[in-house]
Amino acid sequence: MKRLRWWVRGCVVLVVGVWGVIVQAAAPKLSRATYERLVAVDIAQVQACLSKCLESAAEARRHQPTARALAMLLAMEAEVLGDAALQQQALQLAEALNKKDFAAADKLAKSLKASPSATPLASKPLHKQAGFHLEEVMSPYRLGRSGGLNIEKDIRDWSKKGAKLDPAAVEILAARTALLSEYTFHMPNDKAEINKANTEQWQKYSQDLIELSRQLAEEAAKGNSANPATMTGLLNKINNKCSDCHNKFRDD
Repeated sequence: MKRLRWWVRGCVVLVVGVWGVIVQAAAPKLSRATYERLVAVDIAQVQACLSKCLESAAEARRHQPTARALAMLLAMEAEVLGDAALQQQALQLAEALNKKDFAAADKLAKSLKASPSATPLASKPLHKQAGFHLEEVMSPYRLGRSGGLNIEKDIRDWSKKGAKLDPAAVEILAARTALLSEYTFHMPNDKAEINKANTEQWQKYSQDLIELSRQLAEEAAKGNSANPATMTGLLNKINNKCSDCHNKFRDD
């Protein structure tokens, strides 16, 4: 059973999908500078997740899905940065995590290193790689104490009027949400696959979230010049859009 915890999608290229729609996962159109900042943060984050996985079986159950999601985010980030070695390592890491070989995964995580080049890699159907699935895509939205990255709570808290925002943190959240939504577009749950109308609505929610997240990342990337009201407004729209999607497609 595919369950929806929260989010949805963005850019398209080629491959036949549900209802004959032609789509392939492609990295959202964020700035290269945002991708460079994100890849550094996500390498550190997946290494931290692996450290938790090695602590105990209970911690491994909490953190393994998020570690898998981070590995797949890194694979997409590497596409934009033209880093074939990093993409290969990230996919190997996702495979090791899928097998729950945490010792091998930890070794791979510690070897991750970004070496960007000038030319992006050709897009490939990353959503079909390493057995990645919807539950894992949604895992980073969970609370930190549950093994997630606190994304859902941060969006809700930061969308409130008067919330104190750190543009650097907002930029990373927005970029992660955009990439996760790109994956989610290709993983409709059971309710979204019932008919063409539901599938199209799932995709529309995804496209809206990608665009809102892109705008938020762009504003937050301005740093100290970022407009707090603009960021709060976009966070509020993202929160509302995700709630609408959740209410329509979550399993009873």
